[in-house]
Amino acid sequence: MSFLKRAYDDVMTELDFRARGQYQLGGIDPRDDEYASKTYAQLIRSQYADYQERFQPYEERMMDLSTSRELLDQQLSRIGTNINASFANPQFSAGALASQRYGTQQTAQERSFNTRQSDMDRALATANAKNNTRLANADMKQNMVTGGSSVRGLMVDN
Repeated sequence: MSFLKRAYDDVMTELDFRARGQYQLGGIDPRDDEYASKTYAQLIRSQYADYQERFQPYEERMMDLSTSRELLDQQLSRIGTNINASFANPQFSAGALASQRYGTQQTAQERSFNTRQSDMDRALATANAKNNTRLANADMKQNMVTGGSSVRGLMVDN
């Protein structure tokens, strides 16, 4: 019997130390019958307060960005800039490269045709990239509402 009494006293001494020391969770008495549930409740409250302080502002900002047009507008402007930059140097067009390879010069009619073709390719690339970006944005918003993946994202182009 003295062994159980000594073990009990050792546990109570440790609990007293924790209640007074670094493990203190709101001054909960370790001898309280509801010590475990009160400690757990205090732990959950402190974790939730930490979440609200550190993580919730980022989540709110991400939700605001995903529901606004801000990111979509930025991406659409980058698409235009990137496509214009990729088509900016006409000496690297397919017709110009082929002519340089064989040491020939393009006639005015060929240059006009290649310029017109390049302009149409640029317009088509811009429209295609912007439309795909808008579709991806619509899918993202739909996924946020439904919590799943869209059918469009699962389809494979042939």
